[in-house]
This record gives sequence, structure tokens and C-alpha cells, in this order.
Amino acid sequence: AIASSLLLSDRANARAYLVGDDRHWDLGVDYAQWASKYSFVMGQDSLVFIYTPPRHSVLQVTQGDFDGCNINNPIATIPPNSSFAIASPKAYFICGVPGHCVSNLKLAITATTTAPSRNITATAPEFSSSPPPPS
Repeated sequence: AIASSLLLSDRANARAYLVGDDRHWDLGVDYAQWASKYSFVMGQDSLVFIYTPPRHSVLQVTQGDFDGCNINNPIATIPPNSSFAIASPKAYFICGVPGHCVSNLKLAITATTTAPSRNITATAPEFSSSPPPPS
């Protein structure tokens, strides 16, 4: 079964991540913890923001505006129920409703330029079948 946070895209290896999983973009979600579960890839992956205006909004902001919860100078406004293509190594999002960002309705992501290996191969340690030398 595919987790609700992961929507498959038509591009090979591209992934669309549902922000907040089944809780979507809302108060009471730890978005730092949510983001830490995933490895985002620039130029390949996207974020899907599900929210209901005017209850919430999504603003892409600079790191300084993210840290200070400044809603007055957004880089972009992300429309409800739409996706945001990850095109830079870092991206910052806050809710534009007064008081929501300071209540931690904000998300910072870090993306890599290449996807992590999906196939992890473990190598078993080698053991000698001969007895240990006498002491």
C-alpha cells in the first residue's frame, strides 16, 4: 500500500508529497518532523498543499521571513489544493493568516540534487569456519 503522503507522478522517480499527510496544511501538525521523514529531490519532486481558504493560506517566503513569520513580502502564494515544484535546495512556507505562523504552521524543506538509492543492499559479515588459534 502506498502511504497517503506519497502520490505517484507520471515522471519516472518523481514524487508528489502531500504536505502534512492526512492532516494536510493545518494547525497542530509538526511540519519539521513531517519533512524529516522524506528525501526531497530538486527538479523532480513536488509538494501538494491541501487547505481551505480563508481558514489558511500558503506563502513561499525567504528564510528570514520564515524565521520571523513575516507575511508581508511573500515570494509566491501557493493556491489551495495545488502542487509546488521543488526547484531549489531550500524552500520555506508559512501560513499567511495572522497568528498561524507563530503557532508553527510553517514548513522548511531541504532538497538534494539526486535521489537517494531506492535499493539498499546489506552485506553479511564474513565468518571464518576455522577454529581460533591456540593461546
